[in-house]
Amino acid sequence: VKCSLLSVISAGLRCPALKTLRLNRNLQITEVCNEIATAFTAHSTNLQELELSYNTLKDSDMEILSAALTSTKCSLKALSLRHNKLSAKGCATLASALISRHPPLRELDLSCNDLLDAGVMELCNVLENPFCPLETLRLSFCKVTFDGCSHLVRALTSDHCSLKELDLSFNHLTEEGAQMLMEKREDSRCSLQSLNVDQNEECWVNLKLLRQYACELTLNPNTAGVNVALSKDNKVATYVHEKQLYPDHPERFEGPQVLCEEGLRSRHYWEVDCLNVSEVGVAYRSIPRQGDCSSEYSFGKNEKSWCWHREGKFYHNNSCHSFLALQTNNIGVYLDWPEGILCFFDVSSDSLTHLYTVCTTFTEPLHPGFGVH
Repeated sequence: VKCSLLSVISAGLRCPALKTLRLNRNLQITEVCNEIATAFTAHSTNLQELELSYNTLKDSDMEILSAALTSTKCSLKALSLRHNKLSAKGCATLASALISRHPPLRELDLSCNDLLDAGVMELCNVLENPFCPLETLRLSFCKVTFDGCSHLVRALTSDHCSLKELDLSFNHLTEEGAQMLMEKREDSRCSLQSLNVDQNEECWVNLKLLRQYACELTLNPNTAGVNVALSKDNKVATYVHEKQLYPDHPERFEGPQVLCEEGLRSRHYWEVDCLNVSEVGVAYRSIPRQGDCSSEYSFGKNEKSWCWHREGKFYHNNSCHSFLALQTNNIGVYLDWPEGILCFFDVSSDSLTHLYTVCTTFTEPLHPGFGVH
């Protein structure tokens, strides 16, 4: 299967009609990087857009990929490396490749990597270079702070900077940092046209601050499916083969699911130990209750619920987005109901890694819900 995949990639890169290639959630990322490097350096390719998101790119992989990007036979214009656990060193390696490209890369998405200000500084050094006409840079959820803003303002001041779109949402820029960037955008000498500094808060870089929104939750026994056993304090749900002798109730799920009693419509945060839980999500109280668990009644399979599956999938309205499977059993959920924001995090010790964010408009209070296995 591995040889077949690499052969397909190699053949595709040689195809003149191939303009976009997406290889997300790929467990063979090192082999894929080598194949791309071989293709870019050994023959011409018409590839314009490359997406390698939701992988784990090591520094050595970044060296291979960056070297390939410098090839004169590489015509890539857009590169997305979201959710790749990139380090500042990997960012520096990529940055050096940006000033060695011809034709140049126009669009770069590094969102959801812990680049920190050190990684942003590496990118800013390149943005000031006359041989780096990057036009779009996305750094959402990259743990950028005020220092990173200072570097970006300096880069935007350069006559050589060609940046037109900058996304810094979900970072902690501070009000002063965000204001500096907005003022720089208004400068007639600045090339920047679009700037996103939404959700500029410290909690995105500090788990302790995110936990200040922690809320107490209680499982609602009237919603628990008959194969769901609850602890006496209604804090723990476990799947059991023996059907529980629950009384009939119109809110009871037919499948192994349960909702919390609390209906949330403010700012809230909670963490879930997923030892026995395979689905973590939220739902309106009006979600349908009856039906097979693979149907529209399951969390995420309808328009009234949003659900993260532990195997690395997000569901809403029966639409699925697949990512890398988790290596942890602790999921953090942040809800900002008024702003329509729902975030899922991988929580480990005192650190957090962003998994997925929903930006929408909620119309009813949201009840945390869980599917057990």
